[in-house]
Amino acid sequence: MVNRLSRSQVIRELRVIKDVVTSESREEGVEVKSIILFGSRARGNYREDSDWDLLVVVGGSPSREATVPDIQVSF
Repeated sequence: MVNRLSRSQVIRELRVIKDVVTSESREEGVEVKSIILFGSRARGNYREDSDWDLLVVVGGSPSREATVPDIQVSF
């Protein structure tokens, strides 16, 4: 089954994701420049079990140890 979110719902969910990613990154000493959503959720044709495909652009050259590990959040 394909789901459709209203634009305001998408924006609300993306704000939560942005806050979590930014917070986790800050704790690791990584500056987030931008977060790009792509894939089925960006197109609006995702399923309930679809993941969130995100590209997180960071500033500088963080060391391998300072990069942000997978962030798993349940909504």
